[in-house]
Amino acid sequence: LDIPLSFKGAIVTKKKGPHRNQIDLKAAGLAPIANGLRVFSIRHGISEPSTFGRLDALAGKGVIAPEDVDLIRTSFEILMRFRIRSNLEKVRMGLPADNHLDPRTLSRDEQQLLTDALHGASRLRKLVKSHFGLFWMNFFGA
Repeated sequence: LDIPLSFKGAIVTKKKGPHRNQIDLKAAGLAPIANGLRVFSIRHGISEPSTFGRLDALAGKGVIAPEDVDLIRTSFEILMRFRIRSNLEKVRMGLPADNHLDPRTLSRDEQQLLTDALHGASRLRKLVKSHFGLFWMNFFGA
């Protein structure tokens, strides 16, 4: 699994290629959150199409603990904000939007916020693994 945090909590970025020193926000956090909530929703008969709707429905059924619900919601919101901001900056510079972000361009506070948000995605990965096993994490690329 490509966990975007080291054991010390540092953000792990790509080591080579066109996105060297960048993190793919979609692959590292947004997709694992959305897909993890999809898996839980399927198991619990929830047909809500939106990520936040699924999270609310799962919370309402007591499937995910309230503290985890808050962490996952906040993590998803933060990652989306970083993704949108980064993509807008790239488009303004005439570059394609690609969901990648160089954490070195962030302030220390923003880097900590990003690290915390990635911890939320990691927490949901652990919940998926404990409830469904490793197969589902690999199947969805989480």
